[in-house]
Amino acid sequence: HCDGVNLTCEACQEPGGLALPPTVAPVSATTPYVEDIPELPLHDLYCSKLLDLAFLLDGSSKLSEAEFDMLKVFVVDMMERLHISQKRIRVAVVEYHDGSHSYIDLRDRKRPSELRRIAGQVKYVGSQVASTSEVLKYTLFQIFGKADRPEASRIALLLTASQEPPRMARNLVRYVQGLKKKKVIVIPVGIGPHANIKQIRLIEKQSPENKAFVLSSVDELEQRRDEIVNFLCDLAPEVPARTQPPSMAQVTVGPGLLGVSSLGPTGSSMVLDVVFLVEGSDKVGEANFNRSKEFMEEVIQQMDVGQDSIHITVLQYSYMVTVEYTFSETQSKGDILQHVREIRYQGGNRTNTGLALQYVSEHSFSTSQGDREQAPNLVYMITGNPASDEIKRLPGDIQVVPIGVGPHANKQELERISWPNAPILIQDFETLPREAPDLVLQRCCSGEGLR
Repeated sequence: HCDGVNLTCEACQEPGGLALPPTVAPVSATTPYVEDIPELPLHDLYCSKLLDLAFLLDGSSKLSEAEFDMLKVFVVDMMERLHISQKRIRVAVVEYHDGSHSYIDLRDRKRPSELRRIAGQVKYVGSQVASTSEVLKYTLFQIFGKADRPEASRIALLLTASQEPPRMARNLVRYVQGLKKKKVIVIPVGIGPHANIKQIRLIEKQSPENKAFVLSSVDELEQRRDEIVNFLCDLAPEVPARTQPPSMAQVTVGPGLLGVSSLGPTGSSMVLDVVFLVEGSDKVGEANFNRSKEFMEEVIQQMDVGQDSIHITVLQYSYMVTVEYTFSETQSKGDILQHVREIRYQGGNRTNTGLALQYVSEHSFSTSQGDREQAPNLVYMITGNPASDEIKRLPGDIQVVPIGVGPHANKQELERISWPNAPILIQDFETLPREAPDLVLQRCCSGEGLR
């Protein structure tokens, strides 16, 4: 079978008369995907369940190149609203005409942003025919040929804008039935005046879950996008709660995300490297900065600080970053508390949160500054104002818990910094030393590390 510059072979007939489809390999691998470093969600609507989802794109001339570009935008927009991961939602992207061209495979271990980039670069073919039967055959044998995640829902989103010749549609029902046996739900999305409504209704009839969406044109894709995302998400099961291994101490750094530290010699010491990052800008003011110091004193007083347990670094930031105490200095609770009391307010006309977090990542959590490789890294960032600079995502082994204080704290910004955890929000600096310590200690120390 010749597809442009690609030459592929048809496989022999399977028992029962179903032929394996031609295989066109996915595009070459680029940036490897690191499972432990999540990317931030880009929208409020965000599906995070167990789902294997195949996007099947009509590559016929019934869509102009501009319309096909809009179809790709729709796919990328949907992907932005999915928690793409080998452990959550896996995606495949296939463009189909008289054959099928795979751009993304379910098992591709790439970053979500890289997968979206690939989906946005699917080439327009504009062929005379886009065979629904062929792409469903490809989906049956190639995409869902091996059921390696039985706990996840399987959905094929068939984006169709054309009709295939009757001679090519002879085995359509057989392929849809084959998908049903593999527990694959087929969701047809008919687009524009040339979509084969009769065929769409036929697919719907094969299973009660095969719900169709019929759109008048590609212009309607954006309007219906969230409805389709919600529908697909409702078909998928929740991710089961994780259980902790019995020989580890649990370090809770936020809802749904757990760090694990080794038990110390007594079986009760918690190993943790904690940075307190405190805004000291002009907008905060000296009086409020002193309340932040009171808050730190209260938290450190209740932590199990010591050479073999919790280590502390303290930084003050505004226009620049001031190092007040590092991991490499004596990790004695008394010494650290004395230094915190002696910290002088610096002031500054900017709140360079991005710069401060970058400093934490590149310097504070480095072995030259006393960071321990095996200890979980946790940052408590006390701030009352939006960032003056750009904030870049930190490595996944650094958990940031922002503490937003007062009416000017930017909640959305703090949520992006702390994702997938939630920030701590406090009404004002006056209540910070009273209300925040308990919330902080719940997040970091969960009982066993307290003294």
